[in-house]
Parts: sequence; structure tokens; C-alpha cells
Amino acid sequence: MIFYVVIFTIVIILAMLSQKEMTKSKKFLFAFLSLFIIFLISAIRYDVGTDYFYRYVPDFNTILMGGDVLNLEIGFKILIKICLLFTKDVQLLFVLTSLIIVFGLGYLIYKYSKKPALSLFLFFAGSFFFQSLNVVRQYIAIVLIFSFYFSFLDKNYLKSALSIFLASLFHTTSLICLFTIFYTKKIFTNIYVVLGLLCIILIFSNQIGDLINIVISHTRFKVYINSKYDVSRIKYLTLLLNLFVYVVCYLIYRKNNLNDRVSIFFLNLLGSALLCTSAGKVISLATRLSYYFNVFQIFAIPYFLNIESKSESKNKIFNKKYLTILVILAFMCNIFYTNVLHNDDEVIPYQTVYNL
Repeated sequence: MIFYVVIFTIVIILAMLSQKEMTKSKKFLFAFLSLFIIFLISAIRYDVGTDYFYRYVPDFNTILMGGDVLNLEIGFKILIKICLLFTKDVQLLFVLTSLIIVFGLGYLIYKYSKKPALSLFLFFAGSFFFQSLNVVRQYIAIVLIFSFYFSFLDKNYLKSALSIFLASLFHTTSLICLFTIFYTKKIFTNIYVVLGLLCIILIFSNQIGDLINIVISHTRFKVYINSKYDVSRIKYLTLLLNLFVYVVCYLIYRKNNLNDRVSIFFLNLLGSALLCTSAGKVISLATRLSYYFNVFQIFAIPYFLNIESKSESKNKIFNKKYLTILVILAFMCNIFYTNVLHNDDEVIPYQTVYNL
């Protein structure tokens, strides 16, 4: 883990330098270097991430031998076949996917984040980078979903439609994000509604689970009922972190009387992250679906903190530096618990193809 900490410390310093007053070419150089380092670490990894040998290498080899992987989306199959045009070495697949994820997400961070350095810190400390080393297909979809979110907010509906269509070619679960077209309306902007729904999900999880199983029993997903996948996968620390983030952003939202479509959209996504994470107690699939909302914290937190920094409040609770420190500490606790103590996503130890 020390290796990752050192790398991301350098990345964050470079990101901070890119925001200083200097020529555009120097800004671009620092921003590019910050992303290139992350890309390099991701691209040359070997046996890092649970699905490295469990999923991606076997799928690549199956297609290499002329076979088909029935439960693999067509977008990822095409990506593998593009790699096979140049080499039979599976490492090119990880290079290409790392290029898409890191530079795709990095481009959006530098374009839309109010504080790119903080966003990159959250990308690391929120365990999102480590997830990207594991659930590769879904993170390609997540990058495209972010494009969908921002294109929708920019009212570029053609681009947003194309983005979510492409995302579905890599992970069909991404289609759930179509519901977010209603998120410019006040849905999860009332903290009492969100906390009420959270309590209902946690208290009545068994009853809700039984109802869901009845519905699923009439679909092709019935094979998951009572299978090894039909287990609660709620991570209570992640739930507490999401609750903390939602409450902080909600308080800023209310205190500043925000009523614009961007603030409402962002807060709705944070509410969805909290509720979807809690739904992991009901059905394990909800944990994976929550990724589409959880990762958006890297944009939403800097956005709301930036709004607070412009306010003239003398209340220490709403002090920008105080809130930023609280956020940083909360996320540091998260990464210590998930990736240091429990090695979630199996990213430790880090090794490269050059270690062989």
C-alpha cells in the first residue's frame, strides 16, 4: 500500500501544480503527467485485481482460441478482437482498458471538477481506483455514464444518448442510469425522505428481498436465487461514508438555498449512492449498481465544497477548510479499512509484467 500512497501523492502534487497560474502548455503538461502515472500503474499490472485471472485473462484466451463468451457484452468482445489484430498477448487488453478508464475519467475530472486535485485524491482514497483494476468492464461503462451525466446537464441530448448506449455495450447494468434523466427534479433532496427510505431498507431487508425474489423468479435471473451470489454484500463502512457525504453536501445545499439543476442533480446522485449501497443488504446486485453513483463523489464533493468556499458564513461547522479536512479523514479511514486491512479487490501486493 505504501507504493500506492507514494504514487498518488505525486499524482495529487502534479494536479495541484496544474491549477497554478502558468502557461496553458505547462498546465497541460502537469495534468497529463498526473494521469499518465496512474495509467502506467494500471497498464503494466500483473495479477492485480480479483478478476484479472478469474475473468479477463480466461475470456481473452477463449476468444483467442475462436470460442465465445456468452455472458460477455459485445463492446468488450470487440475490444478483445481489436487487441488480437496486433498481438496474442493479453497485456495489450489491460493497456487499452487502462487508457480508456484513466484518460477518459481524467479528461472529465480536469474539465468538470471544481478541484481536480481533490477529485484525484477521492478517486484513490474512495477505493475507486482499486475497483477500476478489478471490475474493468464496469469502469469503462462508468466513464461513459459520466459522459452521459455531464452531456445531459449541458443539454447535449444526442451525446448523452450515445454515451449511455455505448456504456450498455460494456456493462448492461449501466442502463439503470437512464432513470437519472429525472434527477434535475427534487427526488432525493429532502434528507428526511432519504433517511426514511434508508431505515425502511435496513429494517425490512428480508421482506423486501422476498418480494424481489418473487419477481426475479419469473425472469432469466432466477438462477441467482439461493445461489452463492444471493447473499448480502453491504459494506457498512461504505454506507457510513456515503451517509456522511450526503449529509455534508445536503447541509451545504440547504444552507446556500441552492435550487439550480446541477446542484439538484448532484444531490440526487449522492442520495442514490446511499440508498443503493444500503440495498446491498437486500440483494447483492445492488452493490454493483451502486458503483455508478458512488464514484460520482469525486465530482460532487468538490462541487459542493467550492460553493461553500464562496459563502460568507462564520459558522465553524461550515468552514471550508474544516469540511475539507473532515472529508479527507473520512476517506483515509475508508481506504485503510477496505484496502489495507481487508485487501478489497485484491490489489495488494502490486506487481507488474516486468516482475516475471
